[in-house]
Amino acid sequence: MQWPAGPPKHLILGHLRELRRDRLAFLSRLSSEYGDFVPLQMRRRDVIFINDPSYIEAMVFHRAGDYSKNNLSDFFQPAVRRLLLFEDASSWLDQRRLAQPALRPDRMPAYAEIMIKSAQGMCDAWRETEVIDVATAMRRFTLDILARSLFDLDLAEMAGDAPAIFDAILEDVGARAFSSVYLSFLPTGSNRRSLARFKQGEKMLDALLAKRRPDAEGRRDLLSVLMLNRGEDGELMDADAIKLVVVPLMFAGHETTAMALAWTLYLLAGNPEVADKLRAELETVLGSRPVTGNDLRALPYTGAVFHESLRLYPPIWGFGRQAIRDTELGPYPIPAGTTLFASQWVLHRDSRYFADPLRFDPDRWSNGLAAQLPRCVFMPFGVGPRRCIGSTFAVLEAVIALATICRRFDLEPVAGSEPRLEPLITLRVKGLRLIARRRPHGAKGETVSAMGERDA
Repeated sequence: MQWPAGPPKHLILGHLRELRRDRLAFLSRLSSEYGDFVPLQMRRRDVIFINDPSYIEAMVFHRAGDYSKNNLSDFFQPAVRRLLLFEDASSWLDQRRLAQPALRPDRMPAYAEIMIKSAQGMCDAWRETEVIDVATAMRRFTLDILARSLFDLDLAEMAGDAPAIFDAILEDVGARAFSSVYLSFLPTGSNRRSLARFKQGEKMLDALLAKRRPDAEGRRDLLSVLMLNRGEDGELMDADAIKLVVVPLMFAGHETTAMALAWTLYLLAGNPEVADKLRAELETVLGSRPVTGNDLRALPYTGAVFHESLRLYPPIWGFGRQAIRDTELGPYPIPAGTTLFASQWVLHRDSRYFADPLRFDPDRWSNGLAAQLPRCVFMPFGVGPRRCIGSTFAVLEAVIALATICRRFDLEPVAGSEPRLEPLITLRVKGLRLIARRRPHGAKGETVSAMGERDA
């Protein structure tokens, strides 16, 4: 079947100008005006915007072998591209298998204890009526948890550098992905700066690995386990092989959860009635004690608040796949080289699946909505074989953070300050500042174990 007509396009740039101007609004308009299969062109390349969950399901499940995830690889420096595993599907699967044991459910209680202490420490450091740069605070918080829980590392000495390095790389890639011209191989000033940032981060990781290797024996964290892992040839993993596991986790494990938490706090600050209902649940379930790792199932409304935030502001706002051979999608032929693109931002706000979709309403999840939705509608953690393996970790981290923050502080918007959406690789927020007002009867910062036992 012939492709349907898409929107008018520029002779050379195709639809790139509209995407650069406001990509979220443009994609939303495509869905409402042109349907669920919309042909586009980006730099003379064919791109199909798909907004039908059955099409997405076919792409990521039924015909997964026909597509690769290297549609973004051109926008990364070769060194970054290699470590983020965009091009080598078999390598990606191998590294995922190595990381999987560290994220098993039986490891969560130990991680919960780290999350609790980190959340309490963050709140202890906030001063009365302090204006919080929320995105920065959440990045530091999630990076600290990731480093301590998965790698048993204390990043306090480099807390200012590590987030800045990750931020610079992500901002660089996001800007290049929507630029009119980008050639990664040219020695331009921008390319040199980008490569220098990544080399700075890789140098930092190399130093950490060298420091850990003599002390890896007997430790259970992922970093130490990787160092003791032997391949089929009997040789220990070298630093480059370890980084193939560590770097994707570092990128995905702190940035996405940080942005999800930042948007959740923004929504709570703007909807005090929801914040009050969340606190009422915390008071009923926890009483005067702090949250523990065992409380997750007993706090359904707190979890629903986070899920509703993920619906409205999904940290991964869109994803694509590139056809590696001629294939088909529904009734349409898909030639090799075509990129298919879907957007969580658009699907999560689609009135076909969510009543009053722009309203922040955590109660919508109370009657089993998640199980009633088509398979590929609500996908804040992605979908298919590449779905985030750390989703349980992220939800646990978020609920612990929200419970700790909301019991101790009222967060209020700063007058005249309006955050800005910045959809790069993740759905970033710029300019989100909130005033932290300490609650008179908030939970104290006592330390408890993940199983709920108070430390003496």
